[in-house]
Amino acid sequence: MANQTHDEITEVQPSGLSKSVLDRKLQALLDSAQEITRKLAAHPTDGACSKTLVDGTIMRLEQLVVTLSKGRYTTSLDSALLDRASVELWNFSTVMIRQDERDITDKVLICAVRTAACLLIDCVEKLSSESTDGLRTFKCYIKSLKMCLDNDADESLMKILTRIPKVYETVSQSEFAKNLIQWNAISAEYFVLRVYAAWKSDNADLMEIWYKKFASLVSSAQLRLQDQKVEYIMEILFNIGTDHLEKKEFENAAQWLDRATDMFKSLNIAGEDEIRDGMAELQFNVMRNLVKALYNTDKPENIERAKAVLQSMDEDYPSTIWTLVLRYDILAKENGSADALSDVIMQMIFCGNLNDNSFRIIMSKADSLAEESSHNACKVFDYLLTKKLDYRDQTEWFQRVFISRLALAARFAQSSSADALGPLRKLFGELERLLSTDLSKNAIYSSQSILWSVATAYFAREDYMTALEWFSLSIDSVLRGSDDSNRTKIQRKIMLCQYYLQEYSQITSVYRSMPRSGQDSSMTQYILFKSALASQDTQSALECLDRMFTASAEDAKILCACAMEAQQKNIKPVTLRAMDLILQKLLAWTGPTAGYKISESVNDIYVPALLRCIIRMHTLTLAESGESVEQIDRLCAYFERAYSLTKPQSRLANSQSKKFDKNEYEWFARNAYNAALKGCKSWPCEATIRLADLSLKFLEAYEDVVTAKDSLQTSEGEMKILELILWQRKLHIAEQRELYELCRKNVRLFRQARMEYTDFTSKIESNDADATNRAARESDLCAKMTSMMSFDFEATANLENWHELVNITLDLVQLQPELRIYESFVDILLSSLSCPVEESLRVLQLILRATLTDDATDIPKLSRWLRILVSVSLPRYPEMAEDILAKVRLQLTESYKLRYPSEEVHWLATTAWNHGVDLYSKSDMEACKSWLGIAIQLAGHVNPVIASQMLTNYNFICSAEELV
Repeated sequence: MANQTHDEITEVQPSGLSKSVLDRKLQALLDSAQEITRKLAAHPTDGACSKTLVDGTIMRLEQLVVTLSKGRYTTSLDSALLDRASVELWNFSTVMIRQDERDITDKVLICAVRTAACLLIDCVEKLSSESTDGLRTFKCYIKSLKMCLDNDADESLMKILTRIPKVYETVSQSEFAKNLIQWNAISAEYFVLRVYAAWKSDNADLMEIWYKKFASLVSSAQLRLQDQKVEYIMEILFNIGTDHLEKKEFENAAQWLDRATDMFKSLNIAGEDEIRDGMAELQFNVMRNLVKALYNTDKPENIERAKAVLQSMDEDYPSTIWTLVLRYDILAKENGSADALSDVIMQMIFCGNLNDNSFRIIMSKADSLAEESSHNACKVFDYLLTKKLDYRDQTEWFQRVFISRLALAARFAQSSSADALGPLRKLFGELERLLSTDLSKNAIYSSQSILWSVATAYFAREDYMTALEWFSLSIDSVLRGSDDSNRTKIQRKIMLCQYYLQEYSQITSVYRSMPRSGQDSSMTQYILFKSALASQDTQSALECLDRMFTASAEDAKILCACAMEAQQKNIKPVTLRAMDLILQKLLAWTGPTAGYKISESVNDIYVPALLRCIIRMHTLTLAESGESVEQIDRLCAYFERAYSLTKPQSRLANSQSKKFDKNEYEWFARNAYNAALKGCKSWPCEATIRLADLSLKFLEAYEDVVTAKDSLQTSEGEMKILELILWQRKLHIAEQRELYELCRKNVRLFRQARMEYTDFTSKIESNDADATNRAARESDLCAKMTSMMSFDFEATANLENWHELVNITLDLVQLQPELRIYESFVDILLSSLSCPVEESLRVLQLILRATLTDDATDIPKLSRWLRILVSVSLPRYPEMAEDILAKVRLQLTESYKLRYPSEEVHWLATTAWNHGVDLYSKSDMEACKSWLGIAIQLAGHVNPVIASQMLTNYNFICSAEELV
């Protein structure tokens, strides 16, 4: 010690903590307290900058308090300075918590500051030179505990709960504790706060321990509490009970709410009457929740007690909405009648002037009543709207009730068969009389949305009459302030209902009452269009189409729907007009070089298909309504539009034009050719040649997209044949013969090309898909070859090259053509007067052999050909006739017997019999028997009586021969 300097000499204190070290610690804490105050004052909304400092200060204070509790310590610092610092920190936390009520600072941080202040006060008291009982420190801890509990500052709460039991023990052993009235009041508050803390930590056992301590003080006569303390304690017990009630723990809820009630009744409170009046609302809420808890325990004794408490509330708090709410809840729990429930709600309405809270409760109970009885709930809403609420002063409430009333009517309408519209119409009538101003836009929109949902549900169920009534209600004069767009949508639905109800005359009147923007809409015009079609008003339908076409905002889809509607009703002029307008929207004229160009906006309408439909329809119209020059010219124009799409300029305009594949080229080429062929006899030559030229152009374009072998360039021969037909009307024989020769030449070229194509494809290896495509192509070539051979046959007959007809027929039979091709051959033969009989008979024989065994053959027509062939061949070539009749006998099976005309069979049998008789007269008995046998067999198929008679005569002839 002698070697130490003066500065190094220290005073030894308990636990080895020197005075100088303690001084430094206290100075550091003093500086920290001042720094906390400074930082929070400068940055009240930035808690992050102070939290670390506060937490560090609390940790050092906790350590120091524990150290100072072990003995008496002294310090060189002025105790008044320390005390002032602790008080300033405490007061600063009080100011900050009041500011926090305006959301300025962090509550948890303020609680930490209060905890630091409390610990610093504890340290100051332990360093005090005077002996203290710790009461000041204990009160500070109680206030800190209360603040931490109220603001959910769990971390600070745990620090307070760690320290406060020791302080309580110190105070309880002091002289102050002998004053029971004051000490019991402080202890009661402490015990309740411990109950509160145990509840926060969800520790039910600890709650009971602390509450028993509190209850022992409550039962003591030496307990006086200030009114604020009583209210706070009751509020804690109320919150605990209410929390159990919300968790549906009804037994626990009833227990804690009972405790709150019992405490209020048993405490000896100074100024009792004034305090009871001040806590009336809290007491009422305790009783209200107690009734709920008791009733929901479902125990008979608790239910009876709940009713008793409710009766007491009626006496203590008459005419309050809350007692009516409880009465409603109990009545609902006991399945009370809907009339009784609605009576309780009406009493709530009569209680007094409505406020936000009472209005919310009434609406809630009315919604609850609606679950039991929509009818009674509607009455409640109707009363509020027509008797209680004033729209000018209570606009928001009025609109809310009105919308709820409509929603209830909507639900009632869709879940019950009872009439929901009648009462609603009556309500609308009364409101129209009461309301002097329009509802708000939002209220109108909400109302119309509800009515719309009901109406559309009926519309979907095809109950159009009911849907019409609901739609009409949604544009009632009560909702007159609706937007034009919403009104138009509703009126369009009304028009649709009238359409399905076939009330076509009413649709026009609704249309006239529409806003102008709604009238011009394409959807509105579409409904008018449907109505015009249904009423067979073609002119009105065409006018609607024109108005839809001029609607710039619309695309072609709605016109497509119009075309489909008109086609389904088979109104060809309207269908054609609709498709023509679609085409005008999709195609734009870009000049003679590029022709028509597909619009850039076209994505899902395939223009070539549309053109095909238009051409088919126009062709049918030409056949039915006459062939005017204007219509023929329009048909040519459609083909020209299609050809414009094959040009490179048009193909590049839109990706969908690339779908104009070889099938499209073939279709337009073939149909242009067929149209020219059909019109060659009656149309102007210029139009027919125009179509023929277009067909050739399609074929030329077709060659650009397929290979040379696949294109069959000699298909142009078909067009050459068409040109031949056009020239048939010319009288110059030399020109006709020249064209006939050209026709035959083209047929030969086509036949040669087909053979080359078949030989070419047979040498190529291919998969199944290629084989399928090749077979389809071969079938198509056969069909074309069949058509061309009919022209070859006609040209050969007109050139009188009769010996070639048989070979052409033989080639045709190998192709197995349709019956119509054979018919054309027969017509040519029968019309050719100069044709040798031998050639005609041979051709006819080949045709009959080919068609006789075909089940699809037109048997009546075949029978007439047989009559001709038999009539012509029998005199000169009886063996041919006999061969044909033998084949007929073989084919007269059951199906043939039913299809073959009986009069024709009878004619064949008679002809054969007569020819046999002629042979009998010429003594040619062998031939005679053969023909008579044929006649008998044929007759047996139509008339067994005649066959029997023939057989008798046959036997007589045979016996006569034997006698000779």
